[in-house]
Amino acid sequence: MLKEWKNEAYQRYARTEKGKKARYEAVKRFMERNKDLWRNHHREYMKSLCEGSPRPSLKVEDWSGEKIRVSRKSNGRFISWREVD
Repeated sequence: MLKEWKNEAYQRYARTEKGKKARYEAVKRFMERNKDLWRNHHREYMKSLCEGSPRPSLKVEDWSGEKIRVSRKSNGRFISWREVD
């Protein structure tokens, strides 16, 4: 019961501007700490684009311990995330 309530509360928070910003900042911090990982991922990403496969994304742990996916724009800014089942 408590877990469900916490999850609902988190979902409500995640939809607010403050929640979105916190999540974005968490992803940014993760990428700063793991530059090499991101560079290697980008190499794989470009290779797979050349091979014509759909755009891949990198799985990361969110600040809440939740797994999220991060996509990347060609200009290097982190733009989107979605939850992973």
